[in-house]
Order: sequence, then structure tokens, then C-alpha cells
Amino acid sequence: MSFTHSARDPFFAGKLNLLDVRAQGGAANGLAAVRTADGAATWHAAFDEARPPAAGEPLLLALRPERIRVGEHLPNRIGGRVQEATYAGDGWLLQIATGASAPMLVKISARAAPAPGDQVTLGWDSADAVLLRDEVVATQPAEPIDVVAA
Repeated sequence: MSFTHSARDPFFAGKLNLLDVRAQGGAANGLAAVRTADGAATWHAAFDEARPPAAGEPLLLALRPERIRVGEHLPNRIGGRVQEATYAGDGWLLQIATGASAPMLVKISARAAPAPGDQVTLGWDSADAVLLRDEVVATQPAEPIDVVAA
């Protein structure tokens, strides 16, 4: 058994942000458009091409903390406020309140981190986010989770 850093792989371990979204329909090139639960943002994420999401279907957008970048202009973005910044040896773990869902966990490789209270913009590439179906939605926790799945 091997563990990877991608939520798309069958063996996966680590932290994972789960954001409530709804499919917008119109999937192409392995990416589907989704809207946040409050309708404030539209993002794109990878999905299981054997079973494309239906328009309006409730989903979870799964996103690894190390795939999120702070302050970069990327296709998917959300603003937030730093709640906590913890030095983690090889970088920083940030807890960001976004209003979109539970606070997001972000891992950055930097010498310094934004301070608690700072406003930041988070961004990620569409291929780094994966859509999970409603069978997972029913068990969504209130904050980022540790996942070990096989």
C-alpha cells in the first residue's frame, strides 16, 4: 500500500479541506463548474469522468492544504481572515476563516506568515481540487479532517 498527496489517488492520507458546493453543469476536460453554498463564488474542480455531476447536485470540494496558495492570482479564489498561524518546521499552517464553510487549513512554505487578523486571498488550480459525491456530504465534519482512505 502506498500513500500519496492527491485526493484523486486510491490511497490517500493527510489533512483535507471540504467545502460545500453545488454543481453548475457543463463539465469539460475533466473539470466541472461549481458554486459555493452561498452562491458567492464559482470554482472549477476535477471529478470522476465516469459519473459527471448533475446541475444542482450537492457536492464537496476536496482540497489539500498544501495545494492552496496565499495572495496568488489563480483560477479559483476566496478571501478570508487569518485566525491562527502555527510554525510547522518546514513552513506554516494557517487557519483561515472564509465564510464559505468551516475554516480552511492552508500550508505554506515561507519564512514568515500572515498574522492573525490579516485579510488574505487564497487561490488554487482547478486540477488540485476534487469533487466528492453526496455519500460523503452526509458525513462532512465541521472542520478540516485527517483522512486515511484505501
